[in-house]
Amino acid sequence: MTTERVAHGEMTLIDFIHVLRRHKWSIVVCTLLCVGFAVVHSAFATRLYSAKVIMVPAQTGKGGIAGRLGGNLGALVGLANIDLDSGTSKEQAIAILKSRRLTEQFIKDENLLPALYPDLWDGDKGQWKDPEEVPTLGAAFRKFDRSVRFVQEDAETGLIALEIIWSDREKAAQWANALVARVNQRTRELAQEEAERSLRYLNEQLTRTDLIELRQAMYGLIEQHVKNIMLAKVRDEYAFKVIDPAVVPEPGTYVSPRSTLLIGIALVFGVLLGIAWAFLRYLIARSRELS
Repeated sequence: MTTERVAHGEMTLIDFIHVLRRHKWSIVVCTLLCVGFAVVHSAFATRLYSAKVIMVPAQTGKGGIAGRLGGNLGALVGLANIDLDSGTSKEQAIAILKSRRLTEQFIKDENLLPALYPDLWDGDKGQWKDPEEVPTLGAAFRKFDRSVRFVQEDAETGLIALEIIWSDREKAAQWANALVARVNQRTRELAQEEAERSLRYLNEQLTRTDLIELRQAMYGLIEQHVKNIMLAKVRDEYAFKVIDPAVVPEPGTYVSPRSTLLIGIALVFGVLLGIAWAFLRYLIARSRELS
């Protein structure tokens, strides 16, 4: 067997086994080092836990009311951009849940910056280590959105899952439930503001018309908006109806690090690295013999 044969892919199976046997301890050492690193990393890595809220959309809107109104009243509703439906659509509720505005306000209210950036925070002094490296809410939003909060929707069942992955088990459950409550509160406020704006517009138009039929239709719209306002005030689960709230995960149920998977990957990588190192040593030795 020569270096030229190896370089041109002419190595036989017997040659391959010969190299492996000759440098078996190199393969063993590389494998043990990789597995050992994986074990140490698993032992000292921060445990991350998952807390989930399972929910369904709580919207009760009937849809299409404005399109079924005839004549001047339909045009009036369309021009004023009046929403006659109660509730919040699923898409709107999910968008609010993942929105930058709600997330940044949540981070600010819950004082999450020190938790999201522990390396920059001095817990003993209760201040940032370097005043010039204070993280912004925008950076915190991106980090929270990428590695802490996850929203999944099951197309078959319609269930929506909000998952919080964090090192503190209690905070993970607390944040998940608090985020859903905040979305419900925000959508209630938006619905109430929209209904009140529409009411002001309808009352203003009511004083400008003497047509009995049009006035009667407007009274019906006003009644509908009053009902929407009352619904927004009394229904806590306005956007999402919680099926299964988040609970504090058990101590041993962490989702990261995945020790078994990590060690398995390290084992395979170590063997491959050992084989590569064995053939590199072989090629270097053959090159020296031929030179």
